[in-house]
Amino acid sequence: MHRPNRAPARVKALNSSDAEMIQAAVLWRDEHVIALNKPPGLPSQGGSGQGNRHVDGLTEALKFGYKERPKLVHRLDKDTSGVLLLARTDRVARALSEAFRHRATRKIYWAAVAGGAEIRAWVRSNTGWPRRRGVGAWAKAKR
Repeated sequence: MHRPNRAPARVKALNSSDAEMIQAAVLWRDEHVIALNKPPGLPSQGGSGQGNRHVDGLTEALKFGYKERPKLVHRLDKDTSGVLLLARTDRVARALSEAFRHRATRKIYWAAVAGGAEIRAWVRSNTGWPRRRGVGAWAKAKR
């Protein structure tokens, strides 16, 4: 996520295959944003145990004529694929970060699944999530 008071990250030289991979993931690009199709297995940011290969570390290849690297304005989990937005300027990064923070954006999550796993039982027994979020009532109504 964009943090304007943070010291600039050191940019490690990209190898050509990583640069090609991240550029091929671009779904949309204009003067404000870049939308990436983030593949599963690629972390959005570096961190404990993530290594050096992550979207934020590959943004040097996404400058496309701009002086600064694009900035992450939200994250997706490492194993999640989906659209990841990057801001091309600090002004846009601030605006998008605020929109995400204040939930002024609409996020839609779709899942493709095969088979008929009993997800409700796993969620209930391992997380307790439905009781806190009201999904338990939804699951009962759908039976």
